Amino acid sequence: MDDLGNALLKKHHDAHVAYWSAKGGEGYDVNRFDEGFRSGWEDALQGATDDSKLEERKEQHIASWGPSPVIWEWEHGYKEAITAKTSGEQP
Repeated sequence: MDDLGNALLKKHHDAHVAYWSAKGGEGYDVNRFDEGFRSGWEDALQGATDDSKLEERKEQHIASWGPSPVIWEWEHGYKEAITAKTSGEQP
């Protein structure tokens, strides 16, 4: 990832952790969120402006990491990265 992507990953990671910590912090996997964000950012760098590659990339993630009841976290990270990149968000 580029420097902007890394800075935004940290920002979104910290917000994700803070949100779920305030909700009790049980049963989530922030590593999946981070991996989703990385995948989404890379797709956005290649020109993706929506989540049209989400299912394909999610299947690649599951093949690599295994299935999870919290796969929604990967999806959430992916979508946040696409939105951050296409909106021009800054850290």
